[in-house]
Amino acid sequence: MIKLVAAVLLACAFGLLEGDKSCDQLLMGQYLCNSSNAANDSDMTQECEPAADGTPDAFFTKSSCYPAEGVKCNGKIFDGRTLGFERFTPCKPKGKKSFQTALLLSIFLGMFGVDRFYLGYPALGLLKLGTFGFMMVGQLVDIILIASQVVKPADGTDYTDLYGARLIKILENATYAVP
Repeated sequence: MIKLVAAVLLACAFGLLEGDKSCDQLLMGQYLCNSSNAANDSDMTQECEPAADGTPDAFFTKSSCYPAEGVKCNGKIFDGRTLGFERFTPCKPKGKKSFQTALLLSIFLGMFGVDRFYLGYPALGLLKLGTFGFMMVGQLVDIILIASQVVKPADGTDYTDLYGARLIKILENATYAVP
């Protein structure tokens, strides 16, 4: 009787009594996805594609996911190196505006609002033009905001050239390997 209880407990611990589940239903920690183009990756590429359902400003890229060693899904037990499924990871496409250009325009022509026109904010550009950059105080604020990459192009994309630290959105339910 004790051997039967021990066998059932071991089978439950290793997931052998669970029904066969799909690999995309695995819990966090049971798989590892490549993060080569994730939203917080510093090397952004143009592989971002618009959402299939037509949601505006939603871009995704495919990530290959590998179930952990000994995990059973889709009817087989994986070794940790075999591709199990693909997941769509949110990403940001690279824009057409340069960080260096925006910063230089803000430093030298910011009192006329040229930096805001360049980034796609014409109303603020006109306001800065009419008030001489809010008496140069607005120009100083914009230099700081653009240099810290808080102000980005109006189309929602990132700069083509990224420098230093930047604000990133932490993804929910993402799994990354810790070396």
